[in-house]
Amino acid sequence: MYISRLALDHFRSWEACVLDFDRGINILQGRNGLGKTNIVESIEVLATGSSQRTTSALPLIERGSTTAVVRANVVQDRSKVGQQEPDREQSQENAAPKMLEMSIHARGANRMRVDSGPSHMMRDALGLVSCVSFSPQDQHLVTEDPAARRMFLNQSGTQLDAHYDNVLQRTRHIAQQRV
Repeated sequence: MYISRLALDHFRSWEACVLDFDRGINILQGRNGLGKTNIVESIEVLATGSSQRTTSALPLIERGSTTAVVRANVVQDRSKVGQQEPDREQSQENAAPKMLEMSIHARGANRMRVDSGPSHMMRDALGLVSCVSFSPQDQHLVTEDPAARRMFLNQSGTQLDAHYDNVLQRTRHIAQQRV
């Protein structure tokens, strides 16, 4: 899986931005303050529904705007390295991108659309994009309290298993009832 195109509208410092990516490693290079980290953060928000840099959606929206939009063409490449070359029909199916569009609102729930379909709550779209980010701030996973580790593992679980978030919510609800 990879993102072939990323488009941002009113996300952090970007009024508008469109980037095309190649399969494999892509490098963002530029001066400090250009918004490279904001681009990486937009992918994380698209994948996980949240940012490790902020606890609310408001800072993700460009100042003066009420909504930010992140769009991505996601190519599901199911062919495995080391396998035989897939047939032409399978290659075309594997390369067909899904268009994901996430709306981040200053007020109200964030929403996600897949291929211009009906709007979904973000929790219903978790796991559509696989993403792992690691930054210097992630040292807290090792050095600080277990809550940070649990949050990291729960985010990872929602990307690996479509039902994980539902089980997590039920578990939290049961735990609250016991108190």
